[in-house]
Amino acid sequence: MSVDASHAALPKAHVHLHLDGAMRRSTLFELAGRAGLVATLPSGYGSFAAFTDTITAAARCLRTAADARRLVDEIAPALAGIEAWLRPGPA
Repeated sequence: MSVDASHAALPKAHVHLHLDGAMRRSTLFELAGRAGLVATLPSGYGSFAAFTDTITAAARCLRTAADARRLVDEIAPALAGIEAWLRPGPA
C-alpha cells in the first residue's frame, strides 16, 4: 500500500484555527493600543466562556483590513503545507 493510500484510509478530523486566537502577544498589544483598548492575556481557560471571551477580545482589536491582513501574514507561514481556507466573519 502506498503512503497516499494508507493516509487516505486513516480516520479524519476537522481541525480549525481561530486566527484572532493565534495572534502574537506583541500584535495584540499594538492593535489594542491603536484601538484604544486594554489587552489582557488569559492565565488559562477554565471554561468555554473564558475561551470565547479571549477570542472576542482579540477580534475587537482587528479594526481595519490592514489589521486583518497583518494577522494573516503573521500566521500563514506556520500553516505552510496545510490545506486552508478563510471565511470572514460577520462585519
